[in-house]
Parts: sequence; C-alpha cells; structure tokens
Amino acid sequence: MSGIWRKASAAVFLCAVMVLSGFVPAQRVLAADGERIDQYTTRHIDPQGNVVYRVNVPGSPPPAALQQGAATELTGSEVAGNVLTGVPAFNWCYGCSATAAAMLAGYYDQPERGYSNIYTGPANGGVCPLNNEAWWSDMAYPAVCAQAVTCGNCPLVATRNALDGRGARGSVDDYWQAYNCAGDAYAGHWVEHPADCLADFMGTSQWVKYGSGFGNPDGSTSFWFAGGNAPLYDYTGMEPLSRDGGHGIRLFFQSRGYSVTGNYNQRIYGFNGIPAGFTYDRYKAEIDAGRPVIIHVTGHTMLGVGYNNSGNLIYIHDTWDHAVHSMAWGGAYHGMQHRGVTVVLPAPVPAPAAPTLLSPDNGAIVTGLSVTFQWSAPPGAVRYRLEVSSDPLFGGGQVYNAVAGSASQSVILSGGSRSTYYWRVYAGNAAGGWSGPSQVWSFIYAGPGYLIGTSPAPSSSAGGVAAPAPAPPAPLPPPVVQVAERTATAEAPGTRHTADDVILAFSIALLAVAGTLGTVMLGRRRQQRLF
Repeated sequence: MSGIWRKASAAVFLCAVMVLSGFVPAQRVLAADGERIDQYTTRHIDPQGNVVYRVNVPGSPPPAALQQGAATELTGSEVAGNVLTGVPAFNWCYGCSATAAAMLAGYYDQPERGYSNIYTGPANGGVCPLNNEAWWSDMAYPAVCAQAVTCGNCPLVATRNALDGRGARGSVDDYWQAYNCAGDAYAGHWVEHPADCLADFMGTSQWVKYGSGFGNPDGSTSFWFAGGNAPLYDYTGMEPLSRDGGHGIRLFFQSRGYSVTGNYNQRIYGFNGIPAGFTYDRYKAEIDAGRPVIIHVTGHTMLGVGYNNSGNLIYIHDTWDHAVHSMAWGGAYHGMQHRGVTVVLPAPVPAPAAPTLLSPDNGAIVTGLSVTFQWSAPPGAVRYRLEVSSDPLFGGGQVYNAVAGSASQSVILSGGSRSTYYWRVYAGNAAGGWSGPSQVWSFIYAGPGYLIGTSPAPSSSAGGVAAPAPAPPAPLPPPVVQVAERTATAEAPGTRHTADDVILAFSIALLAVAGTLGTVMLGRRRQQRLF
C-alpha cells in the first residue's frame, strides 16, 4: 500500500512540476503546426486551439490544352434544374479565386439585383460588364518564376494604374510581379495603396504582409477549412498572420456599403470519406435562392451558376473563358477533384425611403380629363406604386393601384364632380424591397369643365395624413332674368333714349355673356321702370 502511495505522490509531484514549468501536453504542442497534408493543404492549430486547414489555391491560369476547351451548350436540357442569368464570365485575371469572386460580385451589381455600388466605373454605363475582355485588354507576362501567363483585366478583381480611368497605383502595381513569384513590388519602394478590390481584400498575391509562412505567391489565395467537413464561418482566427479568402469577400462587400449576413467555407459531403459536409441539395438551394456558389477543386477555384438534376450536374464559369461549362457534383473537372465550396450571403439591399409628394398640392381643386401625380425619386428607387382612393384609410374605394416606372403618372378619373380623393406612393428598389407609404394627400376632382377660382389652402392633421379640405363655395346658378313684355308696335319717330337706356342695353349684353349678379340687379331696375 505504501508503494502505491509513493507512486501516486510522485505522479502528483510530476504534474505539479509540469504545470509550474508551463509544459503543454503533446497533442496541443504547435510542433505539428503546418503539417503538410497534400500539395495545397497544411494543417494548423490556431491561437484558439482549433484544428484548421489552410488551402493555398495557386490560382491556376488556363493550361494550354484547356484554353480552347469546349463550352457546355445550354439548349433546353437544363430545364430539369436551374441556371442563373446575368452572371459575368471573366477570363483569368491575376488569380482564379479573385476572378471567381469578382464574377459573383458582378452578378449582384446587375440592375435587376440592386447592388449598384459594386462597380461604379465608366465601362458599360456603370454596370459590371458580363465579359471583361469586351472592355479591358489582356496583358502578357513572361515566365519569371513559373510559366508565362496572359492575364485578363477587371478592376473588380485587381486594380491597376491606367485601368478603367484609374490615375494611381493599384493591386497589380503593388503586389504582382509574375505568376507564382514570392515578394511584392511595393516592398521597400513605396507605400501600398488602400484596399479597393477583391484581390486586395482576399489577400491574393500578397506575400510580404503575411510573411514566408502564410504569404500568397502571385496569383494565389488562401482559404481556411474546419476539420470533419464542418462549415467554418467568417474565419479570422489566423489574422493578422493569414487572410481567409471568404472573409475577404465579406470585407469587399462591406467596403461597397453592403452587409453580409453570412459567409463560410466547407468541404463537400463525403470528402476524405467523411459522411458530412456541403451537399448537392444544399448547392441547389443556394442556386434556387438566386445565389452563385464558389466551387473549389484541387488547385483551382470556379463559380457555380446552376445545376441539372440529370446526372447531378452543376454549371460553372471556370475563369478560363466566357462560356458556361459543366461537371458532376463531387466529381472532377479536367482531372481536378471537387473538394469544397465558399458560400457568401449578401444582406438584402435596404428599401428606399418613402417618396415626397409634389403634385397635385394637398387640398387642391383639380380639373381636366386626367390628373397628373408627381413625387420625388429617393436614392435606389427604380419603381413606384401609386394608390388613389376615395377612402382616406385606403380600405376601399380604390380607383387606381398600379406600379409605375417613373416619378410621374397620369390617371383618368371617372368620379362625379367635386369628388374628394386621397393618394399616396411607395418606392421600390431593384432587389424587390419597398418603402413604407408616403404621406397621404387629398385633392378635389371637379371634373373636366369646372372653372377654378381660388383653391382652399392645404390643411394637415396628426400622423401626416391631410385633413379633408373645406368644401369650396358652390358655383353660382345660372341667372334667371325676367324682362317685361313690350308691345309689338314700333317706337314713335323721334323717341329719345336716356343715358340709363344705353347703360341698360349694354348691361343686358354683358348679362348674356357673363351672367353676373350686378347685371341681374340692373335688369331688375329696368323691369321696375318699365312698369
């Protein structure tokens, strides 16, 4: 018993020494940190103690054998699935990962989606082009550190002096030398520019900033994944040592004024034989929700834009041309095995502010066959809903309720004379968001033949709803003139007419034209004199 006690005491003493000396058990020692799993993947333990995997995507430029690869012709068979429209197809621009991310961002920049601040340059009327080569010329680079490459250009991918009207150094000037080169051009020579494109925010081609352990050679980008094929959400656990490309996409959207509700990297289901991960059904749900998905294969990154249930196909833009291609989910694309995805969830674009009503004025009397309504155009508004009703609460009595494409709309009203109407307007953006209602104004429709005198002054009540305007004075009834009968005999020669007779005759003429009350009174004077 005493021997057991001595052994236990020794064990306790040894544990105390280990704790006091700062010894860490072997499985938590960072000696295994950076263990290489394959050509592109290394295993790490981050400062929070999580096992994570860094995948350094080399940004493969198009291999010579694939530069003229056949595209997938979408001739109708894809009706069994879904293919997103309006997705840019760029050729390779200084790295495949940043190029794929720019195609994703450019998709949201299209007018029908409402993220109009993604691209604001002079090309294509300020809307991100669907084909970068149609607007920006390619540039060739010699084989300095690896193969020679021809790079496409797109300011969303990588900014450059003199590209798209730029007058200062950008991403290409500061970080790029030649494909797969370590080091950065700016280092020791000038101050790098502020981040302003996807390559900047994703860490693409940035070597000096992250050091030799985590630096990205020219064209490459790093993505971080969790073990067990679990999703890794907006990973910043290795900052500032290394930038995750998915987090960089989030930062780019935020730099353009948009929020991102979520972003994550995840291995696909079954990767490394693990029965967990991102599934084909989950991919289809993202496409059906109108969101492209970044596709990672061995050593390359592409953009998923659709699917076809026949054969579990997915449609992709592969960053090597401007066409649509296909591959089997979980299969290989030109020998590069499907490994994972990056999902980005931009927040819905905020709805525009409610319009300000301009015309007709509150409480105005309106005539004519139609009424023209005008209101202000809030920023971001591309459509409007105009409502006109005889009910100030719009619970019934609606005479007009339709969407207009401009901040002015003419409406033909069929109500009776002196009908009171109420109107309000909503503003909508390209993403489908609608503002709350504007203030409610009223007007009196007097019909097409009503002669307007002085309109009553506008009035308002609490809550922004105009109180009904006071009724205008009723129009005067047509004057009734009674004139005594004269005899049919002619006037005697030499009859003298007084000044009153002349005035009276003139007044009768005015009475026939204007029918004023004063003329009626003169007629009565003459009537009395005739008797």
